Amino acid sequence: MGFMAFTLLIGILLWVFETFFLNSFYVIIKEQELKNTANYIEKHVYSDNLYDEALSKLKSTDIDVLVCDNTGKTKLQISQLGSDSLIRFDRELRLKIYRDTWSEGGEQLTNFSVKYQKPEATPDLGAMNGINYLPEMNDKLPLFKYNEPVVNDSMIYTKVISGNRDDSRLIILITDMVPVDSMVETLKYQLLWVTVIMVVLSLFLSLILSRSISKPIVAITKNAEKLAQGNYDIHFEDSSTKEISQLANTLNYTRSELNKVDEFRKELIANVSHDLRTPLTMIHGYSEVMRDIPGENTPENVQIIIDEAERLNLLVNDLLDISKLESGKMELNKEKFNLTKLINDILKRYDKLADYKIRFEYEKECFVFADELKITQVLYNLINNAITYTGEDKCIYLNQEIIKNEVKISVTDTGEGIPQDKLPYIWERYYKISKNHKRANVGTGLGLSIVKNILSLHGGKYGVISDINKGSTFYFTLNLSSDIL
Repeated sequence: MGFMAFTLLIGILLWVFETFFLNSFYVIIKEQELKNTANYIEKHVYSDNLYDEALSKLKSTDIDVLVCDNTGKTKLQISQLGSDSLIRFDRELRLKIYRDTWSEGGEQLTNFSVKYQKPEATPDLGAMNGINYLPEMNDKLPLFKYNEPVVNDSMIYTKVISGNRDDSRLIILITDMVPVDSMVETLKYQLLWVTVIMVVLSLFLSLILSRSISKPIVAITKNAEKLAQGNYDIHFEDSSTKEISQLANTLNYTRSELNKVDEFRKELIANVSHDLRTPLTMIHGYSEVMRDIPGENTPENVQIIIDEAERLNLLVNDLLDISKLESGKMELNKEKFNLTKLINDILKRYDKLADYKIRFEYEKECFVFADELKITQVLYNLINNAITYTGEDKCIYLNQEIIKNEVKISVTDTGEGIPQDKLPYIWERYYKISKNHKRANVGTGLGLSIVKNILSLHGGKYGVISDINKGSTFYFTLNLSSDIL
């Protein structure tokens, strides 16, 4: 409908401009043509090659020109219209036109009807190339044989050129105004057929375009409704149209991402349910034992309840942290601190894990300007992740390297490694590489996602390098404190 409406609008505009305003446009064009010609002749009106310049200009027009001085004497006369229109301007008439034009400000434009005799034959103009040049003719008649009179509407433009007080010029330009009524009738007939053809073609093209564009859009809309209802098994078909093809590809990508989110959500529920149920069961069981069995109210049982409560607290804090980080509501409390000392202090807390060997290598201590509590959380998550997935040798390696104005911290395990196609996804929430990996003692699968978001807030770089059966190295960088660079 829009395409056909546009076609009809174009047709209406053609009708309006080619019929109702054709005569107005024609008059405007003629006026401008006369003024441009007068301006050109004005530039050469006192030159010796006036005739040549005027002739070169008038060859592409249908204008008669008459140039005379302030006494009415002819300086130039070129006739192309085949009429005696210029002959009518005798000395008395020229002087009157000169005075009228002067009183009008130096130029004047009028319309008038010329009555002249139609010639029986075209005169022999010789080398004049159809131009009748009569430089000194004031009262003489041209060499024509006339018969019936002809009346034609013409437009005359006059302009006074004041070179000096005693030698000014009057330029008279005349052009015939061809009646446009017959032309309008012809255009109406042509436009009628053009409009009919345009409407038929627009209808045909509209049907083709509507089928090629609307059909795939309707199909995409139906699949989008299914997608909104939670059906992630659908596929958005590609189309030959570039824009629709891009839309289909975008929706397919959206479907894939929503499917991942849904899987992550289900896994989160399973992880949280399992991780919360275990400490709650322990707390509930030991509490009942201490209540019902005399002598079981021991410090060891109380410590188990405290440890399981702390485990619950850590799980809930992880969920709260990831929510704040992804919503952008977590603020950083940056300060200068010794990063090397912080790592050593954290590793001392792992000394009780006698089965694991954790080595930390560095050349010198370094200071950073960051949120110490959040960086501590990053280090704990990376070290816990390495402990969970390291190999049978239970070795974990930490390395500190200073590169220009940055410090790079690497945490390496000797585990199974991560497939290359899985590396881009390990930073996502709840993503797990394989069900065969050991579960962390404490966690919801949010550790690496928390690491990513904290480091992004600090503007630090992070990444992972992994080889199958050789282990993985997680690393991150922070800017060194400016006062020690």
